[in-house]
Amino acid sequence: MNNKRINISRKSILYLIALGIGLVLLWCVFYFLTINVIRLNMTEQTKTTSDAIISRIEDEILIIDDTAYSLAHYEGIRNMVQQKNTMDFYNAGADTTEKSRIIIGNQTPIDNAVVFRRDGLYYRLKGKMSNTALDKVYNMIVDGETKTISVSSNGMTYLGSVEPVEDGGENKGYVVLFMERTELEKIFNDYNDMEYVGMILIGKDEILCSNRDISYGELNDIKNESVFYKEKIIGFTGFSLIVYSDKELSQKISRYFVIAIPATIIVFLLIVSVFIRHLNKVILQVRVKDIELENEKTLSLLLKKQINAHFTVNTLNAVRALINKGNKNEAAATCEELSRLLRYANAGEEDISLMEEFYVLEQYAAIMQTRYPDKFTFNADMEDEYEDIMIPRMLLQPIVENAIVHGLSDRTGQIDVFAQIDDDIRIYVKDNGCGLSAGKLNSLKERIEKCDNTQNTGLSHMALINIQKRIRMVCGEGYGIDIISRENEGTTVVISLKNENRNITA
Repeated sequence: MNNKRINISRKSILYLIALGIGLVLLWCVFYFLTINVIRLNMTEQTKTTSDAIISRIEDEILIIDDTAYSLAHYEGIRNMVQQKNTMDFYNAGADTTEKSRIIIGNQTPIDNAVVFRRDGLYYRLKGKMSNTALDKVYNMIVDGETKTISVSSNGMTYLGSVEPVEDGGENKGYVVLFMERTELEKIFNDYNDMEYVGMILIGKDEILCSNRDISYGELNDIKNESVFYKEKIIGFTGFSLIVYSDKELSQKISRYFVIAIPATIIVFLLIVSVFIRHLNKVILQVRVKDIELENEKTLSLLLKKQINAHFTVNTLNAVRALINKGNKNEAAATCEELSRLLRYANAGEEDISLMEEFYVLEQYAAIMQTRYPDKFTFNADMEDEYEDIMIPRMLLQPIVENAIVHGLSDRTGQIDVFAQIDDDIRIYVKDNGCGLSAGKLNSLKERIEKCDNTQNTGLSHMALINIQKRIRMVCGEGYGIDIISRENEGTTVVISLKNENRNITA
């Protein structure tokens, strides 16, 4: 009897030991799987977030860089920096200020704009930066020949972009535009809830802005130790943006598991069978959903930007040219058309009737005809039934722009826009321009069908791919863009959409 009890006790002990070993093994498997899944999803979410952050920062900085370039090539500025007499320099600056501010615009992050003569004499076009700060800026430009500037004035830190003013290949001076660093910090702050994401803006050998308290010397360690690391050079500005995900969160998770082992073993015995089956599925579903939502949000922001600062500046330059020629009525009409077009493009995300979309295309075509006189004729075929047909806002403008700028790049011609309404909606944008060869057409159609924008083949193709993405997001597979084109005979772009009695939101 005692032997039997001993045997039972031994078996029980063996069972307990086996159960304990199994429990430890299950816990280890559970631990490593969970850590890897969380790290993987954290990395994927950081990748998506990094694209959104980089896009927003690029928008802010490239506006400054593009505007500096436009000012440096503005004839009034060139004339200004060539004035050798100090009073002549200031008088030329006063004459230039109003037109320069039009180039800068009101809806930009630019707080200060300064023109430096080659010898250091300067004139403020905009802003009230102190003389001491501007003297420091000039010394940095001359000593470093850099395109990026960081300077403090009146308790504020400013980031600037430098563009040389040249005449006949000779440097005559500089245009320097500044924005407050707080503008970029606001963008960084929008992502503060993602505590494991670090963001750093770098100028010339210095950190200009960061959401972490780090030094420039720590950058190599960050690059080597980060779970995710992405660095993007912003155009030709000299600025670099780094987005990374450090390993602190993984360490916190590790410490949590070590502490939680004693308290969770008892509970784990009861739920281990269910937990193992469902944990990965639940975590992956939640994380994948977050990633999909973030992707859609980022994609929506990118695809909505159809009219940019370049188009606005170019149109304003055309208006200025009309005014200089004395065509004030035509200049006023162009300004009114641009105003309506910008209000339309920057309205909310709601849909618009096909009739109104065609009407806005006429406004856009009128502006482009002002910029390219006698280049093309434009016809939009409007029917009463178009009032009830709803399509995503600003869907057709990039296609018409491609037809003008690329289809008719080397010739004059005609652009026709019309629609066919039956079970589905088909909209046609037709030009009689240069067309595409069979090889280029097949390659482009394949990329559009796959929504592949990874190749650097020009903004015209990117616009078509982005429109395809918008249509697929709204209507699903089976709808989108088709292209019919023959070399030297023209191109027709066909947009197919669902015809449903509901609002479509892109």
